Amino acid sequence: MKKLFFPMCLLCVAGFLACGNETEKMKSANDSLAGVTAQQKVLLDDLTETLVEVSASLDSIAVGEGLLKTANEGKGMTRQQIMASIGTFKQMLADNREKLDKLQKMLAQRDDKLGKLTVLIDHLTNELNEREATIAQLQEVISSQKTTIADLEERVEKNLTTIGEMEEQNVQQREQLSRQDAELNSVYFIVGTSKELKGKGLLKGGFLKKTKVDFDKIDRSLLTKADKRQVDEIAVSAKSAVVMTGQPKDSYQIVPKGKQSCTLKITDKARFWSVSNVLIVEAK
Repeated sequence: MKKLFFPMCLLCVAGFLACGNETEKMKSANDSLAGVTAQQKVLLDDLTETLVEVSASLDSIAVGEGLLKTANEGKGMTRQQIMASIGTFKQMLADNREKLDKLQKMLAQRDDKLGKLTVLIDHLTNELNEREATIAQLQEVISSQKTTIADLEERVEKNLTTIGEMEEQNVQQREQLSRQDAELNSVYFIVGTSKELKGKGLLKGGFLKKTKVDFDKIDRSLLTKADKRQVDEIAVSAKSAVVMTGQPKDSYQIVPKGKQSCTLKITDKARFWSVSNVLIVEAK
């Protein structure tokens, strides 16, 4: 409608300008009047073309604004594409304003009826102002979203750092708990003859004195380390065996396996290791 409105208005003005009272004076100056009318027609044609271009451009920008608003709601365009389109529209608006300013200055200097076309130019100028305001508002919204996104990215980065630190602490805590768990469940045992055990300083006494464990001199590096949860039985290369470290007798059994071997079977792990986490077995 706008594209038809401006040419029709301009043609009406042109027709109005072409008409006039035919006075004797105008007849006598026919050649001069014809020259002026021709000039006005050329000017009117230029005005019409420019105004139609500006009107069409503003219509195109109005449609583009609607598309950008829709795209900003997450439908079809990236933020970079939206900002690029805004830059294009701003340049189009600047070009249109330059054209309208030139027309206003030119018509302001005329005292004929072409000068009244400033009303149409004012109308287009107002519309141009509206388009500029809308573009500026949309650009501000996109810019604020960029700031918000940057803030969110910074928060996410901080959260990731915090999570990473927490995960590292968790790993360290798990490792510490694992070490503590392993230590709590660690036991030490050794099987040997009386001579072998005395030679390692683990037994004392003998002859007229009762043989017993010398707990003050136990070097655990001489013993086998194990997890008590996984130790169910211990093989002994002898006909029989005696537990020297005082584990409760009802928590284990010595089971013969042949002429020269037997097995210490732990029947109650909790009671067996409640006395000590060190087990010394004398092979007989």
